[in-house]
Amino acid sequence: QGQRKEISQPVIIRPDLTFLFDIDPKISLARLTGRDEMEKFETLANLRLVRENYLAIAKDASQFRIIDSGKSLEEVTESVWKIISQHLGL
Repeated sequence: QGQRKEISQPVIIRPDLTFLFDIDPKISLARLTGRDEMEKFETLANLRLVRENYLAIAKDASQFRIIDSGKSLEEVTESVWKIISQHLGL
């Protein structure tokens, strides 16, 4: 797995910031209750695994900023703008 990351390393442009919008899988599933169909990967077990994997990636990469997207849209937006403003020194 580590070797696959190395193959494209020479051509990767690393972003200054990467936002990871993190949400508890139970909250995520609750937000989907109004949909007619669920995707096959939208199970609690799968969402937990995906979340764990992304959080592990974010832990090892300094450009990641984790946003609690279980909050309201206004709070999420405020968090993002705060991080961008700090990053730009505004």
